[in-house]
Amino acid sequence: MYRRKLTLIYISQGGFSVKISLFFLALLFSQMTHAQQSLCVFTIHNNAQSANAINPGSPSALKDTKDALELLGLSNLDFPTYAMTSIGNAAAFPNLQGQGPAIAYNPDFMTRLYAIESWAPFSVIAHEIGHHVASERNHPSSHVRELAADRVSGCAMARAGASLDQAFAAVTQGLPVNTGSPTHPGTRQRIQVIREGYQSCRRS
Repeated sequence: MYRRKLTLIYISQGGFSVKISLFFLALLFSQMTHAQQSLCVFTIHNNAQSANAINPGSPSALKDTKDALELLGLSNLDFPTYAMTSIGNAAAFPNLQGQGPAIAYNPDFMTRLYAIESWAPFSVIAHEIGHHVASERNHPSSHVRELAADRVSGCAMARAGASLDQAFAAVTQGLPVNTGSPTHPGTRQRIQVIREGYQSCRRS
């Protein structure tokens, strides 16, 4: 059975990972600004040329990407994963600076999520994988694409052994409940789709 190690945190400075106490993480989260709280949880970037400040992903991020792909039956695929301070949260890049499909995350964002729920960063990585592999990945509606990625995340969380509440954590505890935006569905709709993905893969 898959067992997730909870000791490494999503912080990378030029590839160097450090450990931070949960007390410090909780303090960091409590001091978040309103602007940070208002960030959408997951995004997809199409303009990879605007990306900068790219560093190697932390060992935790790389392991989560590898584990999620294996749990989803996609171990034949590889999506390089990077730490990128120029994005607000996390993103799936179709072609990151000419290097092909990749995943990127903001280390501070992932650290705040980890302080809320240790499984949340894994669900974000799985969501970004969903942007790359879901059959709806090229759908003209961003809402359809986001929900498809959420469904993939729910599936990965179920197969990893997370609880349903842990599968929801990134969208229910990482941000206030919202009714949606032009790019992202509302929280309740996302929860429902995560639940569907979770339940379908829990039975498989």
